Amino acid sequence: MIAAFALLAACAPPVCNGSADLCERRIDEVAFAGTHNAMSNADEGWIAPNQTHAPLQQLAEGIRVLVFDLHPLDDGTPGLCHGYCSLGSKPLVDGLSELRTFLDANPDEVVVVIFESYLPEREVDASFVASGLSAYAYAGSSDPWPTLGTLIDVNQRLIVFTDDASTTLPWHRYSYTSLWENPYHAEAAEELATQCGLDRGDRALPLWTLNHFLTAPLASAELAASVNFDPFFEDRVRACMAETGDFPNFVLVDFYDVGDVLAVVSSLNTESP
Repeated sequence: MIAAFALLAACAPPVCNGSADLCERRIDEVAFAGTHNAMSNADEGWIAPNQTHAPLQQLAEGIRVLVFDLHPLDDGTPGLCHGYCSLGSKPLVDGLSELRTFLDANPDEVVVVIFESYLPEREVDASFVASGLSAYAYAGSSDPWPTLGTLIDVNQRLIVFTDDASTTLPWHRYSYTSLWENPYHAEAAEELATQCGLDRGDRALPLWTLNHFLTAPLASAELAASVNFDPFFEDRVRACMAETGDFPNFVLVDFYDVGDVLAVVSSLNTESP
């Protein structure tokens, strides 16, 4: 009986980010659910958080893009915080170690990190080395992007972007030579309908970060509830796709646990981009 189960497991098709259908798709052909200001969360006591749960739980529940702000902490060490570190912070090496823990335990998952960075690259690199995360960082070509299956096969299952234009390390990619994004500031749901077009990057780039969250003047679960549920959410995404002619790769929200981001992303991944 045990041998039979082992044979069935060996014959099962590979699964990539939860779906066998995604293994042969390139990164630019896959939609990923993501969290804006992923480090800022209520569970760990951050003031005015953007998320309910900490990044490790976000990953466990299906989030595959984490947007992190990097700042020096009060003692000068590299950290995760959002503007004012007194509102909440964590050493960068600790946050990266949690991400490594997830990747260690989930060998069929590919994760993306996008940094808004106010740190020199050498400090970011040192934190990657200290956390043990460097081995997972994809340093290969993006012309074209590899498939999820390829990244899993070579065990380089972390793609790292940064807004630091002076980046030099091959795995530490300048965001706006790879992706474009729509505007990221809206205060009311009706504004999102007018914010599908280019804000940063270049429309010719292969990846699209779709910002879908409200800030008025801060994020809140109540604001998230007004835009994160279907049919509004998927209707807005589909309208932006029709307007731009592009496929959204990184769908970013506040309070991912409020609403339908995972369902919207799953729906996008049922079709060929």
